[in-house]
Amino acid sequence: MQRFFYRDQEIDPETEDGQILLGRLHGKGVRLICACSPARPEMYLAKVHGLILVKRMPESGAAHAPDCPSFAPPEGFSGRGPLQGTAIEEQPEDGTTRLKLDFPLSKGPARDAPPPASGAMSTEVTSSPRKLGLTGLLHYLWEEAALHKWVPAMRGKRNWGVVRSALLGAAEGRITKSMPLATRLFIPEPFSLNAKAEIAGRRSKALRHLYDDSDRGRPFGILIAEYKDHTATARGAKFTFKHLSDLPLFAPHEFLSRFEKVASTALGLRDMVEGSHIMTLSTFSFAEAGYPILHQMGLMLVTGDWLPFEHIREAELIEAMQSSNRAFLTSLRYDLPLAAPKATMLATDLDVATLMFASRPGQALQLFDEAQSEAQDAGYETWVWAGEDGMPALPRAPSAYGRVQ
Repeated sequence: MQRFFYRDQEIDPETEDGQILLGRLHGKGVRLICACSPARPEMYLAKVHGLILVKRMPESGAAHAPDCPSFAPPEGFSGRGPLQGTAIEEQPEDGTTRLKLDFPLSKGPARDAPPPASGAMSTEVTSSPRKLGLTGLLHYLWEEAALHKWVPAMRGKRNWGVVRSALLGAAEGRITKSMPLATRLFIPEPFSLNAKAEIAGRRSKALRHLYDDSDRGRPFGILIAEYKDHTATARGAKFTFKHLSDLPLFAPHEFLSRFEKVASTALGLRDMVEGSHIMTLSTFSFAEAGYPILHQMGLMLVTGDWLPFEHIREAELIEAMQSSNRAFLTSLRYDLPLAAPKATMLATDLDVATLMFASRPGQALQLFDEAQSEAQDAGYETWVWAGEDGMPALPRAPSAYGRVQ
């Protein structure tokens, strides 16, 4: 359990007394201390839905203990590093985060076509290093929702309802293009045949504002949903998503041809990795006739437990760690080029956090030698699975989550 202190007084945010005290401190620039490590990193206060949350200060994740909920791997070993402080600007003063996006949220002149493929495995604009692309935004929300995190106690406790709730929570307090991100975000609720009409009614109410034109043009919504399938039509295709099968989204021919090109690897891996899902973050709007139209889409593969992976070795490493009752954080690429090496995960059940690298088959080994050297220079242990050999033995650790590994 995370322990917080203000001066010499311990405060538990989960209790009524703790919330009362934090309410008095909120808005005064007060910093709490997390007692997880000798570094005693500072925390700030943010108000979300009437509750006061204690949040990690920007760029302080590595100062926390590896098993602390506020721990984050060093920014240089995922795709978040180049974006932190530029595309992602945290504001401890008011508890909000400003996000700069490289894709439009309204339909104006010359914005009808879906964008070209980037180096980041999704149907999106080539991303500026100072802005979040579609996949980058999906990765950011996934990480902020702690869906990249795993401890053995989570087994069997993740489903779409849990994932959806975590993502909606992660979107609170995020501002983009001078508006709350949550006002444009739509994540379908778990479908129930018995409640089909009620769900459709709530969905219609949530999307109603997207029918209204403004000075900026027709507004776009942001859909996060699991890709199910698509079927060809005379003018393009109809895309269907899990928990949203009664509301297919239309895509024109150009979008369809680009999707089939960039999604082929993800579709193959979904077939190969049992229980896996293809998550999407798409922009969409409503035609004058009232049906939804897809504009752009980013893709991300996740396991049956909703942990992100990119290729078969990463999926195998995640499965091996879970089978061994290990705790870890998966690393997200954001908008890094696909050829750039990144850590697959960071093991958090060790005395010294260990960055674990699994190379894509055929990837240049020199890149991983350099990444391993940089990690060691930063004070991290490393584990590398590269070349054509089988998976090396996992790092052995006395685990707080079960037996000795």
